[in-house]
Amino acid sequence: AISQNNPFPNTTRLACDHICEDKCTRMNYDEPLKIRDIKRFIAMKDKSSVTLKPKKKLGKSIAIIGGGPSGLSCAFFLALEGFKVEVYEAKSPMGGMITHALPDFRTAKGRVERDIKRIKSLGVKFHEDHPIATPEEFNEICAKFDYVYLGLGASKGKALGAPGEDTKGVIDFLKFLDEVKMGRLTKLPKKVAVIGGGNSAIDAVRSAKRLLPKGGEVLLVYRRTVAQMPASREEIEELLEENIKVLELTAPEQVISEKGKLTGLRCSKMKLGEKDSSGRARPVKVEGSDFVLELDYLIKAIGQDTEVDFLKGIVDLTPQGLVPCNGVHETNIPNVFVGGDLARGPSSIIKGIADGKEAAYEIMRREGVAIPTFKAINKKLKSEELRLKRATREYGVELPKSALTKREDFSLVVQTLSEKDAKKEASRCLMCDEICNTCVTVCPNRANWAYQIKPKVYEVTDLIVEGDELTQGRCYEVSLKQKDQVLNIGDYCNECGNCGFFCPTAGRPYINKPKVYLFEKSYKAEKHNAHYLEKKKGDVILHSKFEDYELRLIEKKGSKTFTLEAPFVKLILDKKTLEPIKAAKGKGEGTLHFDNVVTMATLLEELKSWP
Repeated sequence: AISQNNPFPNTTRLACDHICEDKCTRMNYDEPLKIRDIKRFIAMKDKSSVTLKPKKKLGKSIAIIGGGPSGLSCAFFLALEGFKVEVYEAKSPMGGMITHALPDFRTAKGRVERDIKRIKSLGVKFHEDHPIATPEEFNEICAKFDYVYLGLGASKGKALGAPGEDTKGVIDFLKFLDEVKMGRLTKLPKKVAVIGGGNSAIDAVRSAKRLLPKGGEVLLVYRRTVAQMPASREEIEELLEENIKVLELTAPEQVISEKGKLTGLRCSKMKLGEKDSSGRARPVKVEGSDFVLELDYLIKAIGQDTEVDFLKGIVDLTPQGLVPCNGVHETNIPNVFVGGDLARGPSSIIKGIADGKEAAYEIMRREGVAIPTFKAINKKLKSEELRLKRATREYGVELPKSALTKREDFSLVVQTLSEKDAKKEASRCLMCDEICNTCVTVCPNRANWAYQIKPKVYEVTDLIVEGDELTQGRCYEVSLKQKDQVLNIGDYCNECGNCGFFCPTAGRPYINKPKVYLFEKSYKAEKHNAHYLEKKKGDVILHSKFEDYELRLIEKKGSKTFTLEAPFVKLILDKKTLEPIKAAKGKGEGTLHFDNVVTMATLLEELKSWP
């Protein structure tokens, strides 16, 4: 199931930033499920590697510039559908940051290679050691291919802006991590410092410690405090576990050298001032606090930039020049898309993979290729079992880590869960993809209401009324797959946003769910997304307001049909299929969208049982 729609099922199980766990429903009970580590267990357990085959060959060709996670993700999804894909990567081997920067103690080289080989096996052509350096080369690619995806990573470290930083012995963290990863740098001098506070700075300083000679020392220099570091919580935790000294509230001022060789770093102490745009206290220099650190080696890790000189004057990468298009950005050149770090700025592996996927999907749409659907796993959940789970607090298993005494080389620090622990951890899942209802439980006013329906698929056709003509519009399928549904009682809801805050899928139930009003007065006060049920002599009438118009769905006692009244048309509908049996034109013109009618029929079935 994981391999169907993840180009890197092995890599991401080790290097993913797993922010999904920050939204895990379990965190409302005890602590989040260890989603990444369960998936890691599955990946490590698989010895055969899943083999995927592309569908029939399509005539269209796509060039991808940038062979990192974003570019290879785009290649994976396009190749699966039969497109001809070629990837141009400036370095060798392919893989970008996951191959050239992620330390081996955070990932497993063989596993990364397995994922990349799987993508190549789909027929993707790799051009390694092939940087696109000039506008002429880029224009040639645009002329040769039907589509281009720019998935370049942020491969250039930011400058310190301090005098003397070009001195021998001062290195950019990306170059440093690449040198270490490729085995070209195997030892360091005695006194080393890393400047920065993000994940990359921690990767660099932990790598540096493993290369120190006996008696050597490494420092992490950061202008704020550890509590304000932008690095992930687990990276900071492992930094502190390994007893690496952090020089807090310290900022570099000048690189000091003798005869062109690094000897030290002049620094100044800082204090915390007012909050800046990031919400963190701004570091302010303490006058007269300068001091000098004696150093033999200095690693700069304060951020990254992209190198795209070949695009200057051709592609407009400003926000004004990029057009949002179904989850991806199209440039000022038609059919040339951009994603990953180049569109977002330095970002996570997962977001880069997601951008590549969305770019592939947009190309599929333009070529009339159906977006792939992935087989769901039927867990046959029993509601009684779920209620018991949600009434029980159960903390997760502890992640196995290598002992501190064994962290002298680049072996993996975080180990794979045992089968017993993986199954125990997985059993904590509350199955919120099948029954969530978090918005129901967290609403202080009890405004969100859970109910059940019979899953059903409707084949519907919109109705267009123009002049005296009634014509068919869009034909489509409305699929109600989940039996568990939620509506919002508008009279009780004060739109506090609590349900949106706790929603594991970043939804806004108080806005997105159908709003049902108990009183006619409150219903009439709303402009759209409002529903009100009226009962009259055994008949039930659902009044509904949508964006463009108000509808009434009437179910007469004992009838096998619905009556639907819109301002511009009146219909008799079959109750089971919602197909029109009879139509009469009303006043005016408009389009009747039948997905709205499906919503009304579903709500009416629930609401008519209410007192």
